[in-house]
Order: sequence, then C-alpha cells, then structure tokens
Amino acid sequence: MSVAQWQRVDSKTLEILLAAIGVVVLVVGMAMPLLGIVGIIDPVITSRAVPLGGGGDGADILRQGSFALTEGSTGELSFADPSFKERVMLALPRLVSAGLALAVVYLLLRVVRTLKAGDPFVPANARRVTAISALVIAFGTLDPIVESLTTGSLIGNSGAQYLIDTGVTFTWPPILIGILVAALSEVFRRGTRLRADVEGLV
Repeated sequence: MSVAQWQRVDSKTLEILLAAIGVVVLVVGMAMPLLGIVGIIDPVITSRAVPLGGGGDGADILRQGSFALTEGSTGELSFADPSFKERVMLALPRLVSAGLALAVVYLLLRVVRTLKAGDPFVPANARRVTAISALVIAFGTLDPIVESLTTGSLIGNSGAQYLIDTGVTFTWPPILIGILVAALSEVFRRGTRLRADVEGLV
C-alpha cells in the first residue's frame, strides 16, 4: 500500500469515527432529552448533582414541592414527576454541551476532508480550528453558567437555596485545551501564508 493510499484509508477511518461520535452525541445528548422534554418518552434526566453549601445528616435534608434534595458525596436534586419547565431546566445543560460537541465534530470532519485531499493548509482550516478553540472554551465557561442558572431556576425560592451552592465554577481543562487549540490555529494560518508565498515564487 502506498503512502497516498494509506493516507486516504487513515483519513476515511477518522472521518467514519467522527461521524459515529456525532451520531451518538445527536441521539444521546440531544434527541433523547428533547423527546423526554415533550413527553414522547419518559424524562431522561430527572436529577442533578449539585454542590452543597451547608451540612446534612446523610439522609434527606430537604423535601419541598416537586423535588427532594439528598446528601451524599455531593447533593442530589431529584424530581419524581418533573413539570415541563423542570424537564427543560434539567435537560438544558446537556443540550448545550451536546450542541457544542456536535459543532466541534462537524468542524473536525471538515478539516479531515481537507487532509484526505492532501491540502490541510487552507484559510478555511485556520478559521475552523479557531472556531473549534472558541467552542471548547465555551464548553468550560458557558456550560457551568447554564447549569448554575438552571439550578437556581429549579430550586426557586425554596429552602434549598440556602443549602445548594449555585455559584459558577468554571471548568478549567476545556479552557486550557481551547487555548492550546487556538495556538494550533495560528500554525494553520502560518502554514497557509507560507504555502501562498512558495506558490508565489514558482
């Protein structure tokens, strides 16, 4: 098998893998939660792990309205029969994460297709890698904000607001990875300029 043939097979394998990941994210991360929200299937998400700001005795520490707050290694906010609004609030963080992941997979697929063509250093790839870095950073910043806001909406003015820490805690690994990917986008930009300069000399 020649190097060119190997590259085509390698790129095709990566393309299939990314497409499979995209399908899983679409079904598990978006379709099933949405079907649960509208009531076509039972709600997929009926509880949420929450950081506790106060103490507890290891049993139920609060039951109020439609939810129960229990203590474990972290608190668990659970809903036996969530309303439509509660189903939306419970599923929204996963939907946001799945949407960001799908966008990243789509952009990676576009980059892989240029690799298969043997021409990765194109201006479009630099823009795609920059967009990927922004999406990864958003995963570490936007997702915690959505989770904090929806948790606050779920507990409302109940006594749980004094027990649950609804502050925003950013997820640093995705932010750092996003910064590294942004540096990689600069490599693509420089490669694009270098290729243009070389072609101009020919």
